[in-house]
Amino acid sequence: MRRIFRKYKLPIILGAAGLVVAVTALLIWLFGYHIPYANAENTMDPKGILIITEQEDGALAVEWPAGKNADRYVLELIKVHQKEETVLFRYETEEERRCVLPELPEEETVIVRVRCNKTYSGGIRWGTKALQARFFPAPPTVIDPKWTVDVQNEKLTIAFRLEEGDVCKLYTAREGESPTFLQEVEGNSVTLDFGEDGVIPVPEYGFERLFFFEVSRTINNTVFTSNVRPTLTLIREDFLGTGLLVECQELADNAYKLTWNETKGDHYEIQYSENGVVWNTLGTVAGNEEREFITPNLPAYSTFQLRLLAVGGQTLPGSEYAAEPAVLEVNTRQRVHYSTVWPVQNLEVFGNPEKTVKLGDVLSGTALCVLEETENGLFAVRYQNDTGYVDSRYCMINLPDYMGSLCSYDITNSYRSIFLVHEYAVPEVSGMVLWGYENVHQASDTYLVPLLYPTAKKLLQAAEAAREQGYILEVRDAFRPNAATVDITAKGKKLLKEAVPQYTYNGKPVTDLDQLDFADARQEWAEATVPTTEATEPTATGATDPTATTGATEATTAPTEPTLDLTEMDLTYEVLMTNNGKWKVSDFLDEGSSTHNQGLALDIVLLDKDGKELAAQTSIHDLSWYSSVARNNQNANILRKLMTEAGFAGVDAKWWHFQDIETRGTVKPQSLYWGVNLKGWTYDGMGWRYRDETGSFYRAISRNIDGTAYEFDSNGYVIEPEKTEQ
Repeated sequence: MRRIFRKYKLPIILGAAGLVVAVTALLIWLFGYHIPYANAENTMDPKGILIITEQEDGALAVEWPAGKNADRYVLELIKVHQKEETVLFRYETEEERRCVLPELPEEETVIVRVRCNKTYSGGIRWGTKALQARFFPAPPTVIDPKWTVDVQNEKLTIAFRLEEGDVCKLYTAREGESPTFLQEVEGNSVTLDFGEDGVIPVPEYGFERLFFFEVSRTINNTVFTSNVRPTLTLIREDFLGTGLLVECQELADNAYKLTWNETKGDHYEIQYSENGVVWNTLGTVAGNEEREFITPNLPAYSTFQLRLLAVGGQTLPGSEYAAEPAVLEVNTRQRVHYSTVWPVQNLEVFGNPEKTVKLGDVLSGTALCVLEETENGLFAVRYQNDTGYVDSRYCMINLPDYMGSLCSYDITNSYRSIFLVHEYAVPEVSGMVLWGYENVHQASDTYLVPLLYPTAKKLLQAAEAAREQGYILEVRDAFRPNAATVDITAKGKKLLKEAVPQYTYNGKPVTDLDQLDFADARQEWAEATVPTTEATEPTATGATDPTATTGATEATTAPTEPTLDLTEMDLTYEVLMTNNGKWKVSDFLDEGSSTHNQGLALDIVLLDKDGKELAAQTSIHDLSWYSSVARNNQNANILRKLMTEAGFAGVDAKWWHFQDIETRGTVKPQSLYWGVNLKGWTYDGMGWRYRDETGSFYRAISRNIDGTAYEFDSNGYVIEPEKTEQ
């Protein structure tokens, strides 16, 4: 055995060494290459999902799932043309499974291919399979998006079209904010609640509400998702309707507070009209301001239309307005605000309603503009450059300002006086503009009709009662300057002993002179008359017989009372005025001062509802006994009843004259000698203006008033200086 061992010892040793080397080599190959190579086997799942997402800048990002046992990836962007592949882009990455693609060729289908590999000790082993997808580079999107709003139910509906298979998600955001997810949209439309309780807040003015759509499209193993891009932009106006609903609240002195709902348009315009044709703008309200407006104090006792317009922004088709105009009618009542008043005597002006601070004095007859009536009976007025307070009881208020068209006005003394003695003229009075009335008839064919304020309140009561009964009171005279009274009386007395002229002032025949009381003349004339038949008993002296005829009767008929041949009598103005002394001259011609001079009296006629004067027993201002209330006809009695029930007293000699005796006893106002005019400040709710004596405004001019320089624009309003911050 030993010999055998010795004989084969070397080969055995050599064979063992070779085996060791072989085994070692095998092991080295096995563990150094084969096993690592085998362990480096990697692959992409061909059915894996490629996520293609559009970024904000429009570029496309591709994401892919992890490969099996892969630690490196290669993405290739491939263009296929006639079965030939051209690699447009290649990207390798070891960590992030995401790549932003370069700009792709438009309107061409491309292939994204993702391969993976594995690094091992022997090198890189590539994956056996790749993940690839064919796609069109244009991101999916919503098609033709439209929106409608149901304002009443506060619903916003967004409708659109999608390519088949696309899925849409909706986001929203206020301008400048990040989008907030709302919901996934099923179908081709979505309806959302908006408003205070809705999911969509209505944007504020000047801001936008953005709606974003994210659309995903799945084709085979590709999910292509568009960027969350703003597709619709809505402003506040888009959520608003076109129907204006206005509420009108009546405030004091014909001011009205309007409130309304919000509509389309960037601002609102408030207008008024007296006839529904010509509209005047009162003011504007911006869309982002509180939707309310208080009108200026509108003229008294008139019918006005107020119109609210939504202007600018999204206008209605074929219209200049954003909403249907809202029109409402208001019937105004009396108005003190902005009325012109005149002190009937010099008055103290106070700086506060409590009358603890005196600012100065205002002269009688000065035109003032009322800003407010206080609870303690004062008028707040503009006094120089301040607000002053005066006693309203001693102020005459302009009736057209205060009462408007509740009464009619025809101040004849301001253009052609009708003072007559039973149709016969009073020289230098009849047909003249009387002293103190020079500025009463305005260029606008309106009149200044001053009346003491407490008395005007009573006239208001009478005028309202007249309207309820189908009548209108027409004022022919109110305040009368004492200068006019003195002049009329002086000129009237001068002609008392003169014979009446052959013709009346207007050529109107006088047929009732036989009613004058000439007792002696009647007897003499009757005795000289021998009737052919037995005469009937004559009518009573002085009685009113509207059916009586003039001249002798024919011999074949029974004679009536003969009419006097007045052409042979001494018929003077005094006889005609006083019925031959049965009345006093002072009953018709005021001595010294009258209640007219104190703003306490009115001369009034009665009109029917159509404005036609209802005849009394004489014309107004007939200075004769014919006008006495004892001879009142039905119309004169209706007028008298209306006025006396309102607190006025009449006078026996003049059916048209009514005076406020109660106020004369309590207030005791003084007489104003000269007339009034409009010189002074006035306010109409739009701004301050200054008038001269004739009522004309200062326009486009500079003037110094009460020591202050003012600029007036072309409409006569004061141009207020711009305020600068200190």
